[in-house]
Parts: sequence; structure tokens; C-alpha cells
Amino acid sequence: MTPLREQLLTDMRAQNLPTTLQDRYVAEIAALAKRTKKSPDLVADDELAEFLEIRRKELPEKDGAVAVQAVRFFYTQTLGRVWHNANQSQRGSQLRQRMVQDMRLRNLAPKTQQEYLRWTIKFASHYGKSPADLEPEDIRNWLVHLVEIERKSISTYGVAAAALRFLYAQTLHRQWVLPYIALPKREKRLPDILSQSEMAAFLEVELTLKERVILSAIYAGGLRNTETCRLKVTDIDSQRMVLKVVQGKGRKDRYVALSARLLEELRSYWKVYRPSTWLFPKKDGSGPITASAVRAICSRAAKAAGLTKKITPRTLRHCFATHQLERGEQLSKIQLAMGHRSIRSTSVYTHIATTTVCAMQSPLDRLPRLPE
Repeated sequence: MTPLREQLLTDMRAQNLPTTLQDRYVAEIAALAKRTKKSPDLVADDELAEFLEIRRKELPEKDGAVAVQAVRFFYTQTLGRVWHNANQSQRGSQLRQRMVQDMRLRNLAPKTQQEYLRWTIKFASHYGKSPADLEPEDIRNWLVHLVEIERKSISTYGVAAAALRFLYAQTLHRQWVLPYIALPKREKRLPDILSQSEMAAFLEVELTLKERVILSAIYAGGLRNTETCRLKVTDIDSQRMVLKVVQGKGRKDRYVALSARLLEELRSYWKVYRPSTWLFPKKDGSGPITASAVRAICSRAAKAAGLTKKITPRTLRHCFATHQLERGEQLSKIQLAMGHRSIRSTSVYTHIATTTVCAMQSPLDRLPRLPE
């Protein structure tokens, strides 16, 4: 169950709506998502108006009214937005379309586009106005609201601020607004790292062959979760012993070394599953496995291995870099394998690797022991 669906159900139960009506509301929101091919919270006002018009024509008058009630409930109660018709929001829709075009012109990653648009919509919905009609103080007050009222994390706030900076600087061309959109100082936290014995135990727990190969691929190549999900059969080059990562973070291709042990596991995997396009497809074969599915596999494996540390696919990537550094590999080589744009991103592992952290002897160990 998605978080939005779960929140919608919670809101309906809180208002004691009849179960049959709850089912109808859920079905209408699902129909909206299916028709627009978007998450319901990202549907533009003009798309929403078009959907409701279609539903009024498709359904009897009474059922069409229920469809409108369902969408109104979802947008006002679950998303907390101001309800208005499409004519009132025409200006906002035009601005949103221009922002989408600006993001495409700058070739921003699809995930970045989706997040920027989502936060821009939330910002406009908070005031019930187009961002073009809002003042700099309105922007600041909303950002304060995110931090102090909604208690958003620093990373979440950072994405929201970046979305508004793009909107006002690139789409509205109001650079003078930028001083009102403060970017947070990023927290510097070090990740949990598994020892090599812990990693061996983690990869040896009872998993399906496919699940084991997915986790092995992340650790063996230092891959990101999404990069692993979108691997294709043709990305494996056993002649050159390399694995091609196509359009990773920052829309960059790169090659990583193909582990001999991973190649053996991939060959065993291929004999059983015979993937055709995607190396790790969904169960129904409709596309690549999702990042959330890989996170779930990781969580189950950590629990089965009896590990108390929180293990995610990113942890395996951190372990790759740390273990390579502890083995004596050059930082520049690790940078290339990880796909980091700057060596500064890779240098964080010098604060984690035991070869550097434990390089100095503690002065406590050098103190002479006095006779008892």
C-alpha cells in the first residue's frame, strides 16, 4: 500500500465515512492515477478538470457526483490543498508547464523534475495562489512553516528550497528573490559500515538466487540502487570484464570492473531466470525491479544475518568504497568506480576506513603501567 493511499484511508476513517464510500473514493483516485499516469499528488489542475469531465460523461449523474466528491476529499483532506476549479488555476497551470519545459531544456534528471514540480505545487497550494503572485516574504514564511510546523528534515527542506530557487531564477527570472530562499548547511554524518566478515554473513543468508545476485552486484561494483535496478543484459561485458552503468547519477555513463565471482553468479542466475532485456526484471516482466523492492530484500537479509546495524543498498555501496580503501586502493580509482564528480565526495571514506582512523596508536596504550 502506498503512503498516499494509506493516508487517504486514515482520513476517511477519521471522518467515519461508510466502508462502501471509502472503496468508491479509493477507486476514483486510482482511476485518476491510471488515466494521467502520475501520482495523484502530481496531477496538474487542467488534467484534473479533464479527468472529472470524462468521469461525468462516463458515469451516471449520481456516480459522477461521487467522483467529484472523492477527488475533492482527497485534495482538501489528504493533501491539504485549496479546492478551486480549472479556470481559476489557468495561470498556475501555464506557469507549471513553463517550469517543466525549463527543466527539460536543462536536462534535469526525471526524479529531480518530479521532486521540483511536487514542491512547487505544494507551495502554491499552501497559499491557494500562483507563485507568480506571491511576495518574497511569503516564500520565507512557507519555508519556516516547513521547518518549524511540519518538522521536515534538513534534506527534505533542501529539496524544497532548491525547487523554489529554480522556479524563481529560471522560470520567473526573479533572481532578486533568491536571498529569501536560504539553502541549509548540510549535516555531515558518517554511514554504518559492515566488516568483511559481516558482509560475508550478510550475503550468505537464505535468499533466492536472484536476490543474492542483486545484493552481490551492488557490493561488487559499488553501484547505486537505481543503477542496479536498470542494468540490462547487454551491459555485462565478460570479454573485457567490465559492467556498463548507463545514465547513472548526473546522466553519466561509466564502466566498473566486473568481479569474477559476480560473473559466475550471473551465469548461474541467467541459466535459471533467462532475462531478456532487463537483467533484474519484475516478477511480471513488465519492467526493471524497483528500488523499493531491493531495499526490502536488503532489510530481510540484514534481519536474517542478525545484524543490528541498519542496512540499505546504499550501505553496500559505502562498504565497497571503504573496503577498497582499506585494501590500499587509490582514492582516485575509487572515485571513478563510484561515479563521483569530485574527489571530495570520495574522500569521506578516509574518515571511515580503519587504515586511516586506526593509523595512530592511542596515547592511552603508550602509558606505562604502574606497579600495583
